[in-house]
Amino acid sequence: MSNILTIAMSFMITLMVFLHINLREKKHFVLLDNQTLLKSLNLLVLPDEYMVFDLYFNDTTKAFKKDHLKNFAREIKLRPNETAYVISYAGKSARVNESLKNIKEIQKYLTKKEKIKTNQIVFIDGGYRVKAMTEFFFVPKDAPPPEPSPTLSSDEIEIIK
Repeated sequence: MSNILTIAMSFMITLMVFLHINLREKKHFVLLDNQTLLKSLNLLVLPDEYMVFDLYFNDTTKAFKKDHLKNFAREIKLRPNETAYVISYAGKSARVNESLKNIKEIQKYLTKKEKIKTNQIVFIDGGYRVKAMTEFFFVPKDAPPPEPSPTLSSDEIEIIK
C-alpha cells in the first residue's frame, strides 16, 4: 500500500505542477481538489471532516513552495473554526533534523510574511518517506489531529552531511 500511496502522491504532484503551469498560460480545465482526487483513487482513508489541502515534495523550487504557502495562508484566514496542520517528512537520504528545519522554514514564512497566528497552526514531524514531502490539512477544532503516515523507519534512512 505504501508504494501505491507514493506513486499516487507523485502523480498528484505532477498533476499540480501541470495545473500550475497551465494556469499561468491561461488554459482552461476542470480542477479537482486533492481530497477528491485521492478519494477517487481510493487512497485517502480519512474521516470526512478532514481536508487534505495540499502537498508537495520538498525538493521543489522556492517559488513553487511560496505559491503553495500563500494559498495555504489565505485558506487559514478563511477557516477560523478549523485547525491547520502541516506534516513534514524527511526523505530516504536525509540531513540531520531535515524535517524539523523544513517545519521551521514554513512556520517562519507563515507567521512573519503571512501574519498567521501560531495558535492557528500545528506542525508535526512525520518521520520518513522515500521522498521528502510536506502535507497540509484542515481539521475541525474538536476533531483529533491527522496521523503522520511515514513509509520508512529510521533504520532505513541514510543520513547525509
